[in-house]
Amino acid sequence: MLSYGRRFAIMRLHFLPPSKSPTPPKDLKTTHQLALENRLSVWGEMIMRIRRAVRSVSTFVSGLAGAALKAAVTSIVLGAVLVSVMHYMGVPVPSAHDLARGLSRLARGLS
Repeated sequence: MLSYGRRFAIMRLHFLPPSKSPTPPKDLKTTHQLALENRLSVWGEMIMRIRRAVRSVSTFVSGLAGAALKAAVTSIVLGAVLVSVMHYMGVPVPSAHDLARGLSRLARGLS
């Protein structure tokens, strides 16, 4: 009695068409087309590198701006709390006008 594998092989020979060898592509590319594709590939790689660099610089700048904003808000809040505590304790605190005049004198002196 034939084993199952041999029976399948016999059936395949009789009923299934023989497999064809792979056919070559119908549209063969010329060397000019291949060179053009290679050049476009190089340009694409360069553009991707530029985009990657811009993205990393953008991430750095946005992080830097966020840190500067946090520092400014923190200093304003801390200054307001400090002035409030000093006023509560009875320490003479200069007015906003006096502080602005002192800053303008400092700016003139440094320039």
